[in-house]
Amino acid sequence: IARESYDVYFRDVLECIRALYGEPEFARHLIFLPEQHYVDSDQTMCLFYDMHTGKWWWAVQVSYFDIIF
Repeated sequence: IARESYDVYFRDVLECIRALYGEPEFARHLIFLPEQHYVDSDQTMCLFYDMHTGKWWWAVQVSYFDIIF
């Protein structure tokens, strides 16, 4: 923009995914299924703190399994 130069870096996304999933040290940090956490014993108040605890991930998982099965 207006004679400014920028450094642009990129990586092959598939190679990054292969590297992450192929590294045993990262295995305990990978999350494949959604989780529900509650703040009360009646399980009426959900605790949302990360992507895999959100409603979106549940909706995607449910719609995916509806298509597959």
